[in-house]
Amino acid sequence: MNKKLKLIFLFALIAISWWAYYFGGLNHYFSFASLKNNQSVLIYQFEIHKVAFILSYAVLYIVSTAISFPGASLLTIAAGAIMGIKLGVVVSLISSTIGSVFAFWMARYFMREEIESRYAHTIYKINEGIKKEGAYYLFTLRLIPIFPFFMVNLLLGITSMSTWTYAWVSFVGMFPGSLLYVYAGSEIAKLNSLRDILSLSMLIAFTLIGVAPFLLKWMLSQFKYLLNLKKYKKPKSFDYNLIVIGGGAAGLVSSLVGSTLKAKVLLVEKEKMGGECLNTGCVPSKALIKVTRLAHSINNSKELGLDVNIQNIEFSKIMDHVRSIISKIAPHDSKERYQSLGVECVKGQARIHSPYEVEVDGRIYTTKNIIISSGAQTFIPEIKGLAETSFLTSETIWNLNSLPKDLLVIGGGAIGCELGQAFARLGSRVVIVESHSSLLSREDEDMSSILKESLQSEGIEIFLNSHIEFIDGANKEYQIKSQDGLTTKKFDQILIACGKKGRVEGLGLEALCVELDARQKIITDEYLRVKGYPNIYACGDVVGPLELTNASSLQGWIASVNSLFGIFVKFKSSYDALPRSLFTEPELASVGFKEKEASAKGIAYEAFIYDLAEFDRAIIDGKNKGRIKVLCAKDSAEILGACIVGPNASENIHEFAIGIQNGLGLKEIFSTSKVYPSYSEYNKYLAGVWKKQTTHPLVFKLLEFYHRVRR
Repeated sequence: MNKKLKLIFLFALIAISWWAYYFGGLNHYFSFASLKNNQSVLIYQFEIHKVAFILSYAVLYIVSTAISFPGASLLTIAAGAIMGIKLGVVVSLISSTIGSVFAFWMARYFMREEIESRYAHTIYKINEGIKKEGAYYLFTLRLIPIFPFFMVNLLLGITSMSTWTYAWVSFVGMFPGSLLYVYAGSEIAKLNSLRDILSLSMLIAFTLIGVAPFLLKWMLSQFKYLLNLKKYKKPKSFDYNLIVIGGGAAGLVSSLVGSTLKAKVLLVEKEKMGGECLNTGCVPSKALIKVTRLAHSINNSKELGLDVNIQNIEFSKIMDHVRSIISKIAPHDSKERYQSLGVECVKGQARIHSPYEVEVDGRIYTTKNIIISSGAQTFIPEIKGLAETSFLTSETIWNLNSLPKDLLVIGGGAIGCELGQAFARLGSRVVIVESHSSLLSREDEDMSSILKESLQSEGIEIFLNSHIEFIDGANKEYQIKSQDGLTTKKFDQILIACGKKGRVEGLGLEALCVELDARQKIITDEYLRVKGYPNIYACGDVVGPLELTNASSLQGWIASVNSLFGIFVKFKSSYDALPRSLFTEPELASVGFKEKEASAKGIAYEAFIYDLAEFDRAIIDGKNKGRIKVLCAKDSAEILGACIVGPNASENIHEFAIGIQNGLGLKEIFSTSKVYPSYSEYNKYLAGVWKKQTTHPLVFKLLEFYHRVRR
């Protein structure tokens, strides 16, 4: 059956059952007055045909619950009025549980596919919550009588909750209500209506019982926090509301947010303000990429009628230029600027003595809250002979003053691809060795392969599914083990680009028993709190999961607000709409889900692709090798994710990020006018692909018929 027809059928069935009850006359039979008037007759029938009566009652209860027929409360009362308390509770509770499971199954069969296809991202988030606390939520809903039980059956049916969990939690959760209604039925002679059963105080009591698991869970977590904090002496007053350790992107945002909100903030940085992004990451790499793009354009301008070629590259001057860019931007992140904005800054090594005390070079500062934003450093793999070489990392490569003739790049992620291409364009012979089956292993391979082909066309050798067997530092040789066997090559320099590990040395985390993952990243909860300490937060690259400046900035804001105002409001860390970009040529930018993620998580989606080969502006600029791919929820314009490989990808990806963040879809992008010829148009062209592929063929046939008649 078509999924839309399934949904229509289910709601038609529910509508018919409700019509039959309210307008078909069944409400006269399924009424409190009818039960009260016929109680003696029903008891007589029960006494002489006990088994048949119980089975008939159970079937009626199960069927009525399964089709969401009104009157479950009355049937439960009837059990007490006819069968007594003990038997009435058992029969009604078992019947209601079985009926609820059937309703749950019906919702799953008739509704789930259609709802998931329309609201894939929302349902995914709900299912993530169900995995963590689904039983708590269901138990609470079952205990609150004002929430319609048939709605619980339908709503939970479209989630990923297992039938067994749904059955036993429903059984337990409905027991108090069933007992109340059955007892009321046994005392039916004293009641005048259903309203006599549930008073306001009774409703409040059931609600409190319902939220008890959440309250208990919260109280246990608070108790653990108190036990942890009890080991440390709490000062009567504090020097600061917030001490931030680390002056990179996350730390700068955290301290600035705190200061703006009028908290007293101390920022501690042991090296240079601005952290990796300013000094060894985003700023210098993009300055170098700017130069190498220019060099590449000049060397490939002959087809434009410009017979120009770069005769001499002064690498030391290029690096001087890179350093000058850092010095120009440095004042934006300087100690002087942040002090002018109300943040106290101190240089030195911070060490956390307790959740309330931070030592900086021998001096103790007390604080209400601590945020750790100490950043990350290059992860160095274990490779035979590597330690005997003067290898480079993204932190040390900026000290080079001569261009490497042969550069080995170990790692095919963002750093490896960006710097590998940059040095190749300046004249280095570059080899990239990656252990995964594709470059940029987080991205879909059909998109990253476009970048791979581009890098290879520029002379870069790429070895995938490969690793370095050993390095001979004395002879400047290394051996690659790949699927094709062993390959020996020469090198002048080696760049390690295998990801990052947390920079946690010297912070005193061992004494506090702070949990770290395999790469020395601090483990936090969704509010960025360090496990076991309600007033210590961590953010930025020392946490992950995305080693991006915008991710660090977002986390810095969340950590600062949560630390200062967590008793009133807390924000969860979410990266659903966080855009990311690689500044190679072509650029690769993405946001939201990738195909392999959506498939792995069971999210129904459709992929729409537009190739830049025929895109006017890209043809004009000679940059028409690329592709844009957008994932939408099945049969919907809702954007789940997007990936662009092509010019200006880092700018154009934001339109899709805005769409994900604000619930806008390809329909809105399609209806928005764009400048011609501009790169912003290719988002609209992609939306045009979506429009064409999702418009029913009958529409075009009707249009053709209409115009033929008009002629």
